[in-house]
Amino acid sequence: MNKIAIVIISGLLVSGIVFVLVTQRPKNSISPATGVITNAPTANITTPTKLKTYTNPSGFSFKYPESFLLTEKKITDQSIYAWVELTDPQNKDIISIKLEDSDLTEIDDWFTASNKKDIKGEIKETKLADIDGRQFTDKENQLTTLALDQGGVLITITTDSLSSVHQQIVSSFIFIQPAQTTTGTSGGGEEDIVFEGEEVVE
Repeated sequence: MNKIAIVIISGLLVSGIVFVLVTQRPKNSISPATGVITNAPTANITTPTKLKTYTNPSGFSFKYPESFLLTEKKITDQSIYAWVELTDPQNKDIISIKLEDSDLTEIDDWFTASNKKDIKGEIKETKLADIDGRQFTDKENQLTTLALDQGGVLITITTDSLSSVHQQIVSSFIFIQPAQTTTGTSGGGEEDIVFEGEEVVE
């Protein structure tokens, strides 16, 4: 065997050994917490909005962002029980919450032909506290939630562009027993509290 053949065979053997060593080398395990790359979009991390609770003496309550300015409208119309407006300090958009007397017997009676003509898209069923409601958008992109209490009180929540805050109010809206005081006093000099609709069991 000549020297050239020996050199070629030796080179092939060394190359083969190096190849085997490289391919058979144990791989380092990667911890799931490090070195993992995913193509999932990263969500914007936002700080949760701090909420305040508003309670109206007429018997309802809801939560709203504490940065909003809340105004109770002064009303002389006896058919309106409460009218509250929330104003966004950044763009001055307004959410209106109004409770008023109504002759409707069911919430769907509100959707007459004249009212339906201004509605864009579908009328969705929703819940406001524990009563059935309806939600829709009109041609001017105003979002409205309607509900009718058994006592004939129509609740209307409207906004032009604050849909997330609108939904926050709808989801947190509750009815509460309004406290009323009587003219009589108990023996301790404290006024008795009577809740509207409270049953007296004798």
